[in-house]
Amino acid sequence: MTRKMKGKVEPFVSLEDVVSVRVRHEGRNCHWNSMEVLVELTGGVMDLVPKDKRDEVLSHLEERERAQSNYNRRIESVRQERFRPVRDWERRKEERERSTRKGPKEWRPNVFLKKPEPLDILDPIKDIPELPPHVKMAFDKAHAEWQELETRLPAFEEFMKEWVEDTSRELEKMGYDEIEYQESGEALEEFFDANEIEFEKDGTPVK
Repeated sequence: MTRKMKGKVEPFVSLEDVVSVRVRHEGRNCHWNSMEVLVELTGGVMDLVPKDKRDEVLSHLEERERAQSNYNRRIESVRQERFRPVRDWERRKEERERSTRKGPKEWRPNVFLKKPEPLDILDPIKDIPELPPHVKMAFDKAHAEWQELETRLPAFEEFMKEWVEDTSRELEKMGYDEIEYQESGEALEEFFDANEIEFEKDGTPVK
């Protein structure tokens, strides 16, 4: 990493354990402009909860989920009971209308009473347990930290794109420098010396 980039990485040190970076290459040529940088957070809020409170938080969340499911079923049961008179009225109305079409004309839907309102049944008590204060504090803190990480992700993605481009350009320069060197007289001299190859003044190899 270049000195320029080293100074920019410090604000993102806290992301190193919760972020995933993937560089995808497209096209035939491989250079900075043919690469796509994909950045995403890995894990979740629970990864930021202290280990000594994690099991307790998970246990309470599972308990809350069970309580919420039970509550939803009870609410649906109450709703069905409240609308039972309405459904009964609609059923009787439909039966009378069928009878009217088949029987005497005096059978008319307008002889029925007004459509009833749903029964006034109170909703069941919402008995969903709350997290203990010390556990809730740890969970809320982890949730706030996760939201903070999410807000910093776009900036980190831009940093990674810059780093990929910077590194690609640096490697490209190193490659061209190496090609230029390998084609230079200095590289040939080193090759001949390393392999103990000598020539006469007229260019004839010494046997």
